[in-house]
Amino acid sequence: MKARVAVVLAITMLFCLSMLPAKADQWTYELGRSPGQFHLIGVIVISEAGAAYTDIPLKAGEGWRNVQAKDLQTDEPLRFEIQPGTNGAGPVLRVYFKNPVPEQGVVKIQIEADVLCSSVRLEGGRIVFDRATGGDITVILPAGCAVVHCSVPVTIYEKGDGRTVLKRTTDHYTQTLIKARPFEP
Repeated sequence: MKARVAVVLAITMLFCLSMLPAKADQWTYELGRSPGQFHLIGVIVISEAGAAYTDIPLKAGEGWRNVQAKDLQTDEPLRFEIQPGTNGAGPVLRVYFKNPVPEQGVVKIQIEADVLCSSVRLEGGRIVFDRATGGDITVILPAGCAVVHCSVPVTIYEKGDGRTVLKRTTDHYTQTLIKARPFEP
């Protein structure tokens, strides 16, 4: 009887572990006062054993500048390349690991870039962030700006430097619309 219980527990644990995602993403979007761009910092944890690289989907028409990739466990830079879309899929940022992901291990990387896009714009003096997002998301507004609308539930707080931070966590992608305006003097 004890052996059966141990086997059932072991099978249950293996099943639950197999349900964990191969990637866990955290994305920070730092908005400036200029439309059409943001600074992106992404932390990605890859747990797919044997993987030698990861592909990060890019939105068609966006420009990625000043791209950097590094291994967060060794703090070493990683090789990367932007590959064009194929078979109807959009372009990807392919990041190569120093070593493949070990069995029951992870590779944790950070991507940093300035992104030129249409998902940040000005409307009537307001900064508008309108983008499909998923995972752990942080949007940082410029100092001196207040949130006037947000389409998804978020936690809002102010950093010591006066910038407003919006955070949310979700396991699915959804359109996120944030509108902010400068404080009145």
